[in-house]
Amino acid sequence: MEITLWKNGTPLSPNKAKSISQYSLPAEQIASNTNTKAIAAYLNRSGGAIWRIFFLHLQNPSKYPIYDQHVHRAMAVVRGLPQREIPTGNAAKVTTYLQEYLPFFSQFAGQPSRRVDRALWAFGKFMKSGYGRLIDSVKA
Repeated sequence: MEITLWKNGTPLSPNKAKSISQYSLPAEQIASNTNTKAIAAYLNRSGGAIWRIFFLHLQNPSKYPIYDQHVHRAMAVVRGLPQREIPTGNAAKVTTYLQEYLPFFSQFAGQPSRRVDRALWAFGKFMKSGYGRLIDSVKA
């Protein structure tokens, strides 16, 4: 599946490919009108929160943006949060995505969501680089 190569950045290992192959099963499909509690239950299933969020995005891209370490970091910098890095546990990632990132992302309504996603990803990646300190020094 080409989309998994794009998401992973490299070919999937056989174990990872087997793990995420479950997402294409009919039981893994989420209706667009599903409530937050059911979405949280879906995202907390086995397979990793970030991959599940990615497949949730593929099913309903206008409602569920992609979420990863870079967009999380961008959100944290923009909001002035002290903890910039994405939480480590899957449950914490799901909670942060649903309670913090979705409301943050919704502030960009009216803008093309893919463009917003790319901008946040690039900014978050920049902030992880050594050059991100330049912005921090300007704010000080």
